[in-house]
Amino acid sequence: MIRRRGSTFTARQSGIVLGCAVFVLTSVTGGTRAGEYRDFSDAMTEAATGMRGAAFYLRTKNTMMGGFELDGLAVVWTAIVKRYAGSPPDIYADDPKWRATLDEVSANLAKARATAAKGDAAVSKGMVDAMRKALADLRRRNGVYVFEDCVAEMRDVFGRLFVYRRKPPDFGSPEQMDKVKAAAAVAEYVFRRCYYSAPAAYRADEMFQRLFTQSFKEFSELPGAMQRRNTREFVDLLRQIVSHLHLMFVRFG
Repeated sequence: MIRRRGSTFTARQSGIVLGCAVFVLTSVTGGTRAGEYRDFSDAMTEAATGMRGAAFYLRTKNTMMGGFELDGLAVVWTAIVKRYAGSPPDIYADDPKWRATLDEVSANLAKARATAAKGDAAVSKGMVDAMRKALADLRRRNGVYVFEDCVAEMRDVFGRLFVYRRKPPDFGSPEQMDKVKAAAAVAEYVFRRCYYSAPAAYRADEMFQRLFTQSFKEFSELPGAMQRRNTREFVDLLRQIVSHLHLMFVRFG
């Protein structure tokens, strides 16, 4: 689910879409305001999809495809700014940084497109990451939590475990084993929380189910690999989980 802390949200039944899920405050479930909020959420979902697509291609240094994603994003974002910059949805109406956040995203989008056109994937991706962070901060300030934020938590906590891919722990050291087990436990917990809190439409998706089911299976196999002191098996499991996580990011958040 996606919640505003302290309030209840109702999911908009619209099937699987790429990007953050679309939810509507129960306080605006009827009339014109509900429709306006749904329109805003749809537009932000489309923008989030473009940002993730650009981030994916730029991470692989494919500036041509990354540039195409950014060009499409620019069309969507220009429409969002035109419609909402001076008239934010009620949920953001009291945020003093609303306009500044939109302006920041616009500036970083322009820089991302310019640097992608020059073939500088690293700088362009940095601008995309800055856009995504600015919007995540906007949601956080206003108590809005979407599935995209949960995926970001998954990537963050798994990153603390994935560091052992290049520097595997000493399986003979109880202290190191405790650290690895703790990191794995936290990562699996966040994966499961995101799975169970996901929109019903996502959980009905075959790919969504497959990615999470495989990840849970691989998490369950980590303790055995550590007990057997099998470095190759341990690292392979980490690689498999991160590959699933990349697909979750691109497809769902």
